[in-house]
Amino acid sequence: EQGHEERKSGTLSEPQEFHSGFIRINPDHPDRVLHQDIDNIENIRSFISAARAAAFSKPVIAIKTGKTAAGALAAEIHTGGKQSSDAVYDALFQRAGMLRVSDLTELFAATQTLAMHPKLLKVEQLTILTNGGGPGVMAVDSLLQSSGKLAQLSEETRAALNKVIPQSDMTSNPVDIFGDSVPARYQQALEILLHAKEVKNLLIIHTPSALAPSEDYALIIAQTLDKLPKMARPYVITNFMGEDAAYAARRLCSNYGIPTYRTPEGAVRAFMHLVSYRRNQKHLTQTPESNADDAKINKHAAKALVNEFLAEQQSYLSTHQASQILAHYGVECIQTEVAYTPTEAKEQAIELGFPVALKLISPSIPSKSEVGGVVLNLNDAQEVEQTAFAMLLRIKNTYPDAIIEGFSLQKMAPRAGANELRIAVKTEPNFGPVILLGEAGTGLEFAQAAVALPPLNMNLAKYLIAAAHDKGVLKERVLPEKVDKYRLCALLTRISQLVIDQPDITSLELNPILASNGQFLVLDATMTLSRYQVQSHRKRLSIRPYPIELVKQVTLKNNTLATLRPIKPEDEQAHQEFDQSLSKEDRYKRFFGELPQFNHDQLAKMTQIDYDREMAFIITQDNATLGVSRVLMDPDKIHAEFAIVVRSNCQGLGLGSLLMRAAIEYCQSQSVQFIEGITLPENTGMIELARKLGFKISRDFEEGSINMVLALTPIDKHG
Repeated sequence: EQGHEERKSGTLSEPQEFHSGFIRINPDHPDRVLHQDIDNIENIRSFISAARAAAFSKPVIAIKTGKTAAGALAAEIHTGGKQSSDAVYDALFQRAGMLRVSDLTELFAATQTLAMHPKLLKVEQLTILTNGGGPGVMAVDSLLQSSGKLAQLSEETRAALNKVIPQSDMTSNPVDIFGDSVPARYQQALEILLHAKEVKNLLIIHTPSALAPSEDYALIIAQTLDKLPKMARPYVITNFMGEDAAYAARRLCSNYGIPTYRTPEGAVRAFMHLVSYRRNQKHLTQTPESNADDAKINKHAAKALVNEFLAEQQSYLSTHQASQILAHYGVECIQTEVAYTPTEAKEQAIELGFPVALKLISPSIPSKSEVGGVVLNLNDAQEVEQTAFAMLLRIKNTYPDAIIEGFSLQKMAPRAGANELRIAVKTEPNFGPVILLGEAGTGLEFAQAAVALPPLNMNLAKYLIAAAHDKGVLKERVLPEKVDKYRLCALLTRISQLVIDQPDITSLELNPILASNGQFLVLDATMTLSRYQVQSHRKRLSIRPYPIELVKQVTLKNNTLATLRPIKPEDEQAHQEFDQSLSKEDRYKRFFGELPQFNHDQLAKMTQIDYDREMAFIITQDNATLGVSRVLMDPDKIHAEFAIVVRSNCQGLGLGSLLMRAAIEYCQSQSVQFIEGITLPENTGMIELARKLGFKISRDFEEGSINMVLALTPIDKHG
């Protein structure tokens, strides 16, 4: 119905073709939109890396079946692979910058919409112009139920509309010009909205009218839009209601390249596809940091504890044991004592002071509160002992085969006014560890939680919290104090770092977590351990974290120390200052021409890289960037292209040699066979450095450039 050119969208037919197909997609590929039916993904990291690369240049739409239990079972039979939770796939698609649709109808609609408007929306707010009150309300309901936003009209715009619309109180959003509007009034209202600064997205709804054919109104829209430069006009979509009466109008809009839909809801869904694409693009620029808070993390001490527990063949850790590991990541747990008999429980309670909480320790019973394994507010020693005996008897009668390791005792924490949260880590087939966030309680499954893939940085943690609110699994309570979201983000990043650093942790549950006065106190923690076995065909984490193992100190020729490390998102401002410090001559040598200073979007792509596909090393001193070398590997890692530039006032300090050697060593660790680069003949410093490092130098007289190629000998990979 919208009318589009050939090859605006493409598909990949086989699941295994997805990775290689996406990896080879380039910005000049004729497909404007890519879509893929996904049943099972064997290599999640390759998938995300390839999908992110494709999504940077064009919309990528995914349709994933198996949302229901029966559907998931059918998918397992079809693919022969274990299916992960549907919520995990949602997290995957969002992190990869993909747009997920639920069925083929939505797939085709989204493909057409994005093919006709592949650029990002400037804003998410939508203005609605309608000649029918009912359809306008339908559009508003559909928009808000989809987490969309209505635009607020300015007083200036409302005043202008009041002059052309009879009832002045109708000039809010949606703008209702009534069913008796002649084409002239339609055009006047349309021109006002098209010139309003606050109107960036406009949905025009038309119901059939006896005053003029629908096609006349469609022609007004097309001709009015044609008067405006494309860069200056809002994004416009239309809904001409009716079948035969509106067919010619929809056809005319399609011929003019104006997206058009049969129903208000269909038009809103199409608009929300663009909104979702815009939101997902933001996630593409969120490359995770390695450490959330170095001062609070001691991964080596935590690793020693994990090894100690595994050596003692303890795979299930209760709060008392898990808290020792968590403490090395700045996660505070309430003081917990362990007792092995009811009598010991009584004695421990006396030492703690009353009131106390008594909890069963059993790896056989994951949700102890559901079977009476948790009793709160015990006020004296006798009550503790009697409760412990009763708990043992009840569990032995109900679960005769359960392994009971004893009891944990905690002094009751003040819960009045505190929010109660739950954070969990679970290991999913193919995906590895995933992080869940929800409210405290029993039976936290994926349906009751928001899900994210580690690693998390502060921004990604913020998105996880927002997703939990949107999903309704983390509600704003009417309490004296709201959850400190900044500190919750910090807590989530520390949990993420724990997941990165400790591969032997297979699951973790913190439930409940009391959030009060900006502090987070874990009342109950359980952790399971299993010695991680490295698999050559699959990485443990779905997304590669910041490669902290490549950070090192170097000495410059002036005998000062500097840091050589991979670039990270937080380097954007320093990188902008570095770019501004380059002389015109150095910029010309690096970029083969005169280029303007880089803007935010360009700098974001330079600093927020995919470490599985490329690498950028920088040398820093006192938070200033002195030089950078970049390496971009092809999908098969046969060839890699390099580029290097050094701060103009820092040349002669050996920076180029250090950066070039780092790039070469990294390519060797990735089994790249050849590293190559191009420079201008006048860049004699680069040519001489390449010659010293063993590059084969040749001149391309046709292009007027110098080619540098080095054959590499592979070394053991890092990380």
